[in-house]
Amino acid sequence: MAALQIAKTNLTEKTITTSFLDELVAKGLIESSLVERITNDEDLAHFFIQEKPKKKKTSEKKTTKKPSSSKVAKVSDTDRNSEEYDPCRCCARIWKAEGGLGFDNIQCNSKNMVTAEEAKDILLKLECSPSEKDVEKFLEGYVGDFCKKHMSQDFMMPKGYWLGKVNEKRPEELMLPSGSIKNGYSEEYKPHRWMYDENGDKVEKAKRSSKKKEKVEEKVEEVNELTASQDNAAGTGLPKKTDEERDEMAEFLEWKKANHQETVEAHANEEEVEEKEEVEVEVEVEEKEEEGPVAETDDEEKTEELSDEEDPEDTVYCVDGIEYIKHWDEDEKAWIILEPEEYSKIGVPKEDGGIGFDSDEEDAHNERVHAAN
Repeated sequence: MAALQIAKTNLTEKTITTSFLDELVAKGLIESSLVERITNDEDLAHFFIQEKPKKKKTSEKKTTKKPSSSKVAKVSDTDRNSEEYDPCRCCARIWKAEGGLGFDNIQCNSKNMVTAEEAKDILLKLECSPSEKDVEKFLEGYVGDFCKKHMSQDFMMPKGYWLGKVNEKRPEELMLPSGSIKNGYSEEYKPHRWMYDENGDKVEKAKRSSKKKEKVEEKVEEVNELTASQDNAAGTGLPKKTDEERDEMAEFLEWKKANHQETVEAHANEEEVEEKEEVEVEVEVEEKEEEGPVAETDDEEKTEELSDEEDPEDTVYCVDGIEYIKHWDEDEKAWIILEPEEYSKIGVPKEDGGIGFDSDEEDAHNERVHAAN
């Protein structure tokens, strides 16, 4: 009790740690059994510092929440076409079409513009190996407002980038040269059309006549001509013989019978054939008069059903998460796959939903897939 009293008198509160008691045990000054008694004694508890338990170190790395995989709602092409020019983005006007007709004010989304210094290095490394003189000449008018892709196209295309800059007046004659950045562009062009004319009015989509309809119309015309000729035969075109004329012919044949038997037979055959033709024409005309209107109605119905056919609409064609355009090529009379921004052919659709790529285009597709992931 004396020790306890001394401790209460001389020790300051909250100054002793349990580690101090452990040291006393280690030196043999006190028994380990006393440590528990001392720390559990209510009268001595206020002398001990309440040590916070040490946190265990873990090798676990802090994980950051990944953004939701749900896609941000895409802005429609119509809305993009009405946006103001953004000087912080590539100034290239890109091709976005609806029903084969293109919007004229959609700006490239890339913010990675290429400076004139960077452009020189990029162009000289192109596979077509342009001359330094041609590159220098191009850079004289380049102000660093294109991304890498559209800067390269502006250099490679024979007449410059075919769609121009979105902050400048649009080109009215749309001619896309055949080729690619990798293989170069030729002087062969494919015409395109804007969705709106110079006055801002929507352009009516061109229609192509149906060959099937033309055949039906030709058939209708043939039927009408046949009907007219048969009506003419039933009227004044092939005049019928009267009874009096038939009697005269019979008398003449009787007179000829005794003298010229062969002539008689020839005339008789001629008369028989003539009468047979007249009967056949009359029967056909009567049948035509009964059936003609029905047949004509059928042809008219076919003509009405076969209205002018419009060019098939462009549709989105997605492969490996990359969106392309499925387009009907009127020249090739077949479906082809286009790269959306250049609107250039990269291959043809396959039955399994894939793409039969043109040369080198599969590598470009794989690069797009890699960049998207």
